[in-house]
Amino acid sequence: AVPMLDPALVVQNALAVYFPGQAVFMPIFLFVLVYTTLISYLFVGFKCARFLHPRHGEKVYLVFAVCFLLFFSFFDQSKALLAMSLAGCL
Repeated sequence: AVPMLDPALVVQNALAVYFPGQAVFMPIFLFVLVYTTLISYLFVGFKCARFLHPRHGEKVYLVFAVCFLLFFSFFDQSKALLAMSLAGCL
């Protein structure tokens, strides 16, 4: 019988056959990818918040961003995707 692979590690295991060091490279790559995406979304949000309300926009946006980050970090990713798809429908 073929052993079952963890679905999250399929790409890493497939690339490990051809490229050594995937156990180190892939987490670092994903961290950099996610970090740069979050930072760019945060700065675009600051710019939009400053446009909507020049005085208090950035402060309110930062409070909402921190609250949502803490709130959604304790849930499954399907809950965050549901919230984003509902917000996209508005």
